[in-house]
Amino acid sequence: MYVSLAADSFLGGEVAALRSIRNATLLAVLVAAGMWVGLDWRSSVSDVSPEAMARWADLTRWVGFLVVLLVCSVLLLGVRSRFPSSRRAVSLLAIAVIAVDLVAIGWHARLTERAPDDVYPPSPVIARALTDLGWGRAYDEWVLLGNHGQAYGLPSVTRTFPLHLERFSQATDRFPLDRLLDLLNVRYVTTWQQPSQSRPALASQIGPGASTHLYARATAPGPAWIVPSALFVDNADAALNIASQASFDPRLTVVLERGGQGLPSQGGSGRVLAYRRGWNDLDLTAEAPQGGYLVVSEMAYPSWRAQLDDRPVATTPADYVLQAVWLPPGTHRFSMSFDSDTLKWGLAVTAATLLALAGYAVWSVQNRIGRTPRLSAT
Repeated sequence: MYVSLAADSFLGGEVAALRSIRNATLLAVLVAAGMWVGLDWRSSVSDVSPEAMARWADLTRWVGFLVVLLVCSVLLLGVRSRFPSSRRAVSLLAIAVIAVDLVAIGWHARLTERAPDDVYPPSPVIARALTDLGWGRAYDEWVLLGNHGQAYGLPSVTRTFPLHLERFSQATDRFPLDRLLDLLNVRYVTTWQQPSQSRPALASQIGPGASTHLYARATAPGPAWIVPSALFVDNADAALNIASQASFDPRLTVVLERGGQGLPSQGGSGRVLAYRRGWNDLDLTAEAPQGGYLVVSEMAYPSWRAQLDDRPVATTPADYVLQAVWLPPGTHRFSMSFDSDTLKWGLAVTAATLLALAGYAVWSVQNRIGRTPRLSAT
């Protein structure tokens, strides 16, 4: 009798735990459903480009898929907590749900055994570009498949990754190609276009289907440059419209957003004397005898923190995709570092979650040990 009572108590605690997990999953369903409805509503009232709308719709579909998976999880947990004898059937159904999830995400993946050199074969094109790329970047005209350039450390501005800023996407769609490549300090282009007498290739790689060629660009102004005059606009759309015009010259004028905030509109010429960039920071020395706008070839991302002569300074979105700061007359040291508050919050939430899970695991083990059935002779 004691064995039966202890076992019932143990199973009752297990069922209670399952119901707690079910309730938590149900809350996740409600949150995900709210996100789904919000994304769908926002997409119906937003005035964005067709490309942005397609990405938004794709995100909405995946959130909807998440809601379906969470609903299936709630149903399985409900069946398991109500019918303890359904453990085997629920386990098989849970494996089926996981299989559907994996197949839906990677159905197009071809799982074949391949050697590293088959995936990323040695490339004379990349080797030549890396010899004197310096602080420049490369533009891949979709010939270095997948993340080929990134695997060898070749910084490419092609939209290989699915996560990128909307500004970068809009600039890629709207800017003249040479304009975009100049602003992003692109020194080399990899393409399948054949070399000519006026455009010789620096390196070539002959492939079975097509050949890859490397060409140099001489018009890139560098990782940073000084512009003598500024044109102020009130919003990002106005900056995009001006910076994408064929007659716009980013070496002579910089388009600044937010109305300029009292900044001067005219300065003079200047030059960058020294430049260094790390993984998440950069610093340079610039000379502007009459003052001017220092334009840095880094995306206008809000997590950059800037200093001018070791004092904090705010940068302004420049030419829609970059950042700029006003330099008073003289020689100055400018630095930027990437310091994301979102990343810090994410690390804090992750750490708190791991601590909570570890505490729950310890409590659960101790609780189960205390309720372990004991055999008695009476």
